[in-house]
Amino acid sequence: MQIPVFMAALGPAAFRLAGEVADGVLPFLCPIPYLLSTALPALHEGATAAGRPRPPIAAHVPVALTEDRATALRVGRQAFTAQTTYPFYRKMFVAAGFSIQEIDAVSDTFVESLLVFGSVSQIKDRLLELLGRAALHLARRTFWFVRNRVEIAPHCAGFMSTTLRGSHTLS
Repeated sequence: MQIPVFMAALGPAAFRLAGEVADGVLPFLCPIPYLLSTALPALHEGATAAGRPRPPIAAHVPVALTEDRATALRVGRQAFTAQTTYPFYRKMFVAAGFSIQEIDAVSDTFVESLLVFGSVSQIKDRLLELLGRAALHLARRTFWFVRNRVEIAPHCAGFMSTTLRGSHTLS
């Protein structure tokens, strides 16, 4: 039995190395446009140099089940603030096109580029749109925000069982 080995990566050199040696790559909190413009080419370059197929990227996409933008932004800021203080994340965020001011403020634009939020159907549509944009797998972390626990049960069960089945995953 062969167990696939995925490698964490944030920058071009790590993506190149993953292309050479890993069965897949697990970037954390990289904006999708950055994965398309930076990660995929570096991954392809490494795989080509090693004479092997390009491994897939399992993109991390945080999700918040809330239609309230203010709540989503607040939660996103709380969730992403720590990463904005680490030099290796700051470097990646700058390479992804964010200004130091946007990063330091954990700006609305910054949060909205990393967090998918809305109703169950809005989230599903956005995730499927992201899947359609490139050869990416989507790994999602879900933040459930609703007014009471009674509301969450049907949404949680339906969302988790129907969104992003294996047949929608591209590599």
